Amino acid sequence: MEKIKVLVVDDVVGIRDMLISLITSDPKLEVAGEAEDGRAALQLIEELRPDVMLLDVIMPRMDGLELLQELKDIGVTVPVIIVISAAGGEKVVDKCFRLGASYFIKKPFDGESVLSRIHQLTDGERGPEWNAGDSGHAGRTLGPVKGQGFYNYHNLESDVTVMLQKLGIPPHVKGYQFLRDGIMIAVENPEAVTAVTKMLYPTVAAMNHTIPDRVERSIRHAVSIAWEKDRGNVMLDMFNYSVNKKNGRPTNAELIALISDKIRVERRAKRY
Repeated sequence: MEKIKVLVVDDVVGIRDMLISLITSDPKLEVAGEAEDGRAALQLIEELRPDVMLLDVIMPRMDGLELLQELKDIGVTVPVIIVISAAGGEKVVDKCFRLGASYFIKKPFDGESVLSRIHQLTDGERGPEWNAGDSGHAGRTLGPVKGQGFYNYHNLESDVTVMLQKLGIPPHVKGYQFLRDGIMIAVENPEAVTAVTKMLYPTVAAMNHTIPDRVERSIRHAVSIAWEKDRGNVMLDMFNYSVNKKNGRPTNAELIALISDKIRVERRAKRY
């Protein structure tokens, strides 16, 4: 059986090495090549015609969005494009999908999640191949493939938003966006919750062009506003969780862990 050829495009050597190690660990995949920017990737795409491209957004010379636009302009067929980036703002993600991305994963990423997405998008009922500029494909959600559920960025963002609204987190404060980003990261990478100061806050800060301390303070402020009204019953109804009466509200890490875990459980249930 012919292996799936994967091209890795990221300007950070450590990230490329991590992704290459993941790919080589899977007997059904092989590394077609690696590139540190969009310009080098474009040449490799035309030469190697990979089945899958793992693509960062922020890169020198030619970034990920410019590469996607160039592929669209020249009409080069790329069956599956998975964007893996810390630049996960709504406008960036929407543009990636409009330019032909099949899936978007925020950094830091879980390796098994990356492998799972590759197989979901290349195995079974994948449907016809498409061009990078196929606007009809933008943001589409595929049905279950071989027992695995496909859950795109927009589904995840919607579920997190609904939960934050139920908790009364005010959307007009900056901590709301930081909290939403943190929860979305934790859904894909549960280990982030156990390292909020070393992993979660710095990642959210990088995504929003700020500093980790501001992320922590802003989330705490947003939760404090919501808890000015008693949210204890809401917590019990949503998570079967009682807040420590001494503190009166959950910590940032507790809230992120509760919401992300609930979403993971619900996602798992949808697969079967």
